[in-house]
Amino acid sequence: MLNLRHTLAHFSPDQMERMLASILFAMTPKDLDREQLDGALKALRSYRVPGIVCRPLTELPEGQGQVGFSLPLKRGAQRLRASVTVSEGDVVSFSTPYEVMERALEIGDMPVSPLLRTLKAWADDLDIELGLIGSWALRAQSGLAYTTSDSDIDLVLKSSSQENMREFHGLKSTLSNKSKINIDCEVLLKGNSGIKLDELVSDSSFILCKSITGVALISKNEQMFA
Repeated sequence: MLNLRHTLAHFSPDQMERMLASILFAMTPKDLDREQLDGALKALRSYRVPGIVCRPLTELPEGQGQVGFSLPLKRGAQRLRASVTVSEGDVVSFSTPYEVMERALEIGDMPVSPLLRTLKAWADDLDIELGLIGSWALRAQSGLAYTTSDSDIDLVLKSSSQENMREFHGLKSTLSNKSKINIDCEVLLKGNSGIKLDELVSDSSFILCKSITGVALISKNEQMFA
């Protein structure tokens, strides 16, 4: 699971305590004051902040991966973040974006819950798997204050039909315009690499593709879909 981008990694309190020094050392922005460091430590010691599987900073041995921590704290406009290396055995459990979406729908009382229900219903009708990532995913999973009422909604989609994804793009764009909330979608391809839905429906012949190992420019074709 440490090779699957956007997956949330959960750690036991004991493991989080062992990782605290590494996380704080890697924290950005740098030069945090004492109050900000205390806030970061308090958030991490709530043991509710999940890690996010992300691209390694360097080549890692098998069984290891990179996990990012995004805290419900900011210095100015910049969120406090850190990225550390972990082993598969350090992780108690994982949550996929699709599981997080289900959790968000079960909670049902977030400001964007009506939008999420509408988006999920459209996706189901179009045979699209829909997952939740980003700040609303972190709020749904942790219960911590990662969002404001107008925070962006970040989604991942999986489908074998470009036509269905184009239709979903039109629907979500209309919903975004009416709600005044930006809805950003990433389409997952074979191998869990991803492209922006906006780029997929554009007239461009080439699109930017992100994977756990890097970023590449690829050409559009039907075979690239999962």
